[in-house]
Amino acid sequence: MKATMGTTYHTLLAHLNRINRTLEDLRVQSATGKKINKPSDDPSAIRPMLHARTQIKSSDRFIRTMDSGLDQINSMDGHLSHMNDVLVRLKEISIASINDSLDSQNRLTYAEEVKQLRQEMYDSANAQLDGKYLFSGFQVHTKPFVDNPAYDPVLDPRPVLYNGDSGEFNLEIGPSERAKINLTGNELLMGDADFDGVTDPGAVDIFAVMASVEQALRNNDPAAVSAQLDNVETGLEQIRSNQSLMGNAGRRLETAKDRMEQTNIQMQTILSRYEDVDLVETITNMTQQETALQAALSVTGRLSQLSILNYV
Repeated sequence: MKATMGTTYHTLLAHLNRINRTLEDLRVQSATGKKINKPSDDPSAIRPMLHARTQIKSSDRFIRTMDSGLDQINSMDGHLSHMNDVLVRLKEISIASINDSLDSQNRLTYAEEVKQLRQEMYDSANAQLDGKYLFSGFQVHTKPFVDNPAYDPVLDPRPVLYNGDSGEFNLEIGPSERAKINLTGNELLMGDADFDGVTDPGAVDIFAVMASVEQALRNNDPAAVSAQLDNVETGLEQIRSNQSLMGNAGRRLETAKDRMEQTNIQMQTILSRYEDVDLVETITNMTQQETALQAALSVTGRLSQLSILNYV
């Protein structure tokens, strides 16, 4: 079959276009660092790439959520530790004050210290993080503990009232996996886990216990102070057991976060395998294509000089 000049020109033009397209793709890959910049570059890779990206976004969301939860748990742990220290000091004062060698002035001095301890407990109970109260349940913008205007040691022995609710924050830490990350003030400090307004058996209203110790000291009544020692110890156990629960929750969040970070790394590796280019190989291929283009242009230029007029 005879090849005409028109056929030759069309063949060379198609070859030049093909080289240019390949060179353009290689330039885009070297500039972006991605070997897949549009679905047509590798249709079979799109599905696993989209799956990996979805998993990465999901794990990032869980990690951010768990970081927020850990911030709250760590903040609560600090306040719970302070509450524990306050009650330990209250216990020390109670034991020291029942010594018969002390007089009313000594006990009045202790009473003033207990008054300060009550204020410290009150401040920790109303602690906030990012403008939200830690121990008020779902009522995060409501101050959980307020002074009881009707307080009376006999008629209404509640020096402090709880204004929050019994809401529990269950943080999503994975698909179909949740963890409780808060403590409600009614359970922690009022000893009312079922939120019925009555202190549960085996629990105490810590504010009421502290108020009773202070009043007994002011009355110079060591027997009344001694009668509160078991309640002080119960209050200590109440704080410690709840702190232990939050410690377990924090450990669970840290474990879940580590697992989610590993999943994120695995998905990033999978995505990189499909998407990222070998830059050295890409630049080498690009150089080869540029050389091929120069050669094709040279051949095309010489072919265009072929004319019968050159031989006239």
